[in-house]
Amino acid sequence: MKQSIKSISYLSGASLYLISTLVAFFVNILVLPIYTRLLTPEEYGITIIFVIFGKLVAGFFHFSLHDATYRYYFEYENDLEQFKKLNSSNFLFIIFNFIVIYLIIVSTSNLFYDKIFDGQLSPSLITLALISGFLDYIFLYLMTLLTAQVRASEHSIITILYMIISSISSVSFMFFFSLTYMGRIYGIIFSQILSVILLLILCRRLFTIKLSYKLFKKSFLYALPYYPIMLMGLSSNYLDKTILSTSKGNSSLAQYSIGINFAIVLKQIMDSVSKAWNPIFLTNALKNNEQSKKAIIERFYSMAVVFMIIGLGVTYFAEEAIKLLTTKEYHFAIWITPIYIFFYLFAILGYLTNMQLSAAEKMKYLIPGSIVSGILNIILNLTLIPIYGMIGAAVSAALTSLVSQLFLFYFAMKVFPL
Repeated sequence: MKQSIKSISYLSGASLYLISTLVAFFVNILVLPIYTRLLTPEEYGITIIFVIFGKLVAGFFHFSLHDATYRYYFEYENDLEQFKKLNSSNFLFIIFNFIVIYLIIVSTSNLFYDKIFDGQLSPSLITLALISGFLDYIFLYLMTLLTAQVRASEHSIITILYMIISSISSVSFMFFFSLTYMGRIYGIIFSQILSVILLLILCRRLFTIKLSYKLFKKSFLYALPYYPIMLMGLSSNYLDKTILSTSKGNSSLAQYSIGINFAIVLKQIMDSVSKAWNPIFLTNALKNNEQSKKAIIERFYSMAVVFMIIGLGVTYFAEEAIKLLTTKEYHFAIWITPIYIFFYLFAILGYLTNMQLSAAEKMKYLIPGSIVSGILNIILNLTLIPIYGMIGAAVSAALTSLVSQLFLFYFAMKVFPL
């Protein structure tokens, strides 16, 4: 049953998303001591490379169509048949595109194994990584549909279930079958398959057998400007890890990722609140009057202050948490979390500016900042990581985030002044 935005308040929606995010984070923290004791830093690093490769390939070929589907849900909310055609056309294109890419990469997996991963990912692992990366994006797409409908309770339940299933199955495979890093990989894929099946059942009323090339084209053209900024995000999230693994080894990559995992709680909280924030922004933005704009700004100020306080709290307690929950081999991660927190603090502004560009349908203004910050990110990573290792990677990420948000702020205020 479709819910209107009025049926659930901003506060209650944000609370549900936030609670589910915190529960998922604490589940992840609870199993972290098990992972760090059953896996050496090198084995932990292999699981990270596995995840990176899958998400990287999926990221290059999904063309951000979930963003277009989300945006046009609000436009066609009162004409659901049109939205079903748009949604089904977008989803079918993604599935077809992933199948083609999968066949191409699997047929050349030996090239990736020998030349790119230097033997760290076997052809069979490359195949599993592709499946996992594609399932991860389908999961994101379907969760976006729940967010657009403001189905906060279902979204929250799926979030918690996914983390619990992933953790329990991974630990079971690792502990009872002595599968080490393969146990973690099987646990991830198993939880993805179950979650996607459940989401398809929940979202089944938003699909139809009728397709529309016109609506797909409209979605594709809207989403296309997201592509450069999505590539920049891939660069920020994965280029540093790739260079770090190549130049400093999987052990450094594992320590770096542990540090990020503690900082990422800030991003998870920000994302959970944004799921309630985005519909509220679009609803007020479509009114486009002084009162609605004032409501947007007031909520953004409150949201930003809360995010900053949480970021400060994470910085204060990260060292004790890392020492308590991991073994000595992972303790260098305590230097990463405080630096990486700035990556997310600078990104607070993006929760306003991205929605301004979306409301104005001026996504082309994402491109200049994406290009500049992407180039800067590459230069900083190539320069700082070989010298300073994981510290250099964290500094590169923070500076790139700052530059990106400054560009977004300038253009967003031009097209949708607040």
